[in-house]
Amino acid sequence: MVHWKGDAYDFEWFDDVDFEKLDNVKQAYGFVFDEDGKICVVNVHHEDDRWCLPGGGPEDYDDNFEETLIREVDEEADLDIKDIQRFGYMKVTSHKNPENVQFCLRYVAKVAKVKEQTEDPCKGRIPFRRFVSVGEFNEAINWGESGAIQLRKALEAFD
Repeated sequence: MVHWKGDAYDFEWFDDVDFEKLDNVKQAYGFVFDEDGKICVVNVHHEDDRWCLPGGGPEDYDDNFEETLIREVDEEADLDIKDIQRFGYMKVTSHKNPENVQFCLRYVAKVAKVKEQTEDPCKGRIPFRRFVSVGEFNEAINWGESGAIQLRKALEAFD
């Protein structure tokens, strides 16, 4: 269980990659690995030390969830990516509103090109971008047990 913005949420992991069957997909995030095996993390808020994976929510003009991931990684991290692979998703259930179930898709990908950072059109500022080692990942994003599970699954898919 995670507490966030006045609510508590339960997270449940699924190894399933049939994303099209899901309703209410809220995010497509990627474990994006560079050539040294480090993972890209971004801080789009600047006001705090909140690092996360690059990614975001689907837009009406995205043809599929992979396009969402490609667009969001480009907007937030200014990276072109390749070898995109689905590896699972999180089911997120709010305690305040349990009938409003959301799904968070997870991918692995490799960096194809690192570009000069530009302003994220959603946030109106240039996000911070860095690459962390596998050993630094959980400390960087602070997702606890959920982050450890996702990292393990990402590494399995990446290998």
